[in-house]
Amino acid sequence: QPIETFPATGEMDIACRYGGRRFGRIDFSKGFSDWWYLSHIDFKVPSEHTQEGKRYSAEVQMAHFYSVTGEEAMVNNEMAHVSIFLEAYDDAPPYPSLDRVICQWRTVEEETRKQCNLPSVAHYPGCFNAERNHTDAPSATPPQSASDDPSTAPSGVPITTVETQSTNSDNPPGRKNRRLRSVNDVIIDNWRTTNSTSKRPIRLKPVNFRGPDRTEEEWAEWIEAYSANSRGEATRKQRRLLGGNELIWHNYQFLIDSKTEYYYRYSGTQTIPPCYGPFTSLSRGNTSHWRVLKDPIRVHPRQITEMERLIKDRIAPPGSRNECEPDTAAKVDETTGEVSVARPLQYHHFTHFKTFCECKDWKSRWPEDQAWCELDRPNVTAAYSRFYDRPYNFQSDGF
Repeated sequence: QPIETFPATGEMDIACRYGGRRFGRIDFSKGFSDWWYLSHIDFKVPSEHTQEGKRYSAEVQMAHFYSVTGEEAMVNNEMAHVSIFLEAYDDAPPYPSLDRVICQWRTVEEETRKQCNLPSVAHYPGCFNAERNHTDAPSATPPQSASDDPSTAPSGVPITTVETQSTNSDNPPGRKNRRLRSVNDVIIDNWRTTNSTSKRPIRLKPVNFRGPDRTEEEWAEWIEAYSANSRGEATRKQRRLLGGNELIWHNYQFLIDSKTEYYYRYSGTQTIPPCYGPFTSLSRGNTSHWRVLKDPIRVHPRQITEMERLIKDRIAPPGSRNECEPDTAAKVDETTGEVSVARPLQYHHFTHFKTFCECKDWKSRWPEDQAWCELDRPNVTAAYSRFYDRPYNFQSDGF
């Protein structure tokens, strides 16, 4: 989520084109009494985490930052990640929310190729045709009010892009005036800066500290209705073919569609350099708190194939290093063509505090979770079967 800042107050806001100027947020269990706010979402192909040795087709990593500063919390618990696996199944229909991502990704790709005088890529079935002069894609909705316009604050005060301080002597060559695209970037930049006067405080606008959107009872009712609808128990009044870029986007749609409240919890680092969160002498400061959900979302194989292509065929945009040249960060197997942007598996240590949170820890609101928890009622053997033979909320033959 790109960010902008108010020069007068230093408060940060989301640089949205139209509306929605509040950070998404989530509630964490185990020792965190305040909200975690969404910084950005990464997509990794294949997955960086494994479950019982199973590596999945892809992984969605939702990076968060804590609403309480390190000074207030007395420990710099500034970062957290929620991960959801994606797994390709031959009999699975295309997952709409993933097509939404793919279509936006292809739109950016097409614009870059146009600027670089390169031909359009082949059509992808889940999106409107991105070839030049094609006009079937829906037009954007204009701002409804001045407060929705990202070029001005509600009071009309201009907002500036967040950048590193050019006067910071701690910045290595090439890092001066580097644009900080997300709150995560600000955290990393502060962490790498030894000059305390150059650190940038993270202050959110007051609107982000609103009360809960729903009561616990309302959430339970919503989950039951959503679950019933996805099982086909609720009917739609009409059906029509949608292009991925026509779907409404919800920041937590992947989390919702996993339909589980159970996960693996551990304390570690982020998975890209500079790997924020190194362990130091029994301190949990600067830790990235991970929640890796146990159930994958089923997707169509063509969606994974298209994500691999988008990563592999990336062209550096004009004005960047290697502009208009192939510029992928992925490892591409020359024999199989397989693409990987996943960090190699890391060792596990007791200081990671790894725990599997499941049925015995709390009752899930999701009916799918509740049915899964009932599988071990008869005896101990059934409990083993639930963990290894039927580990997901949907029918499967093991992992």
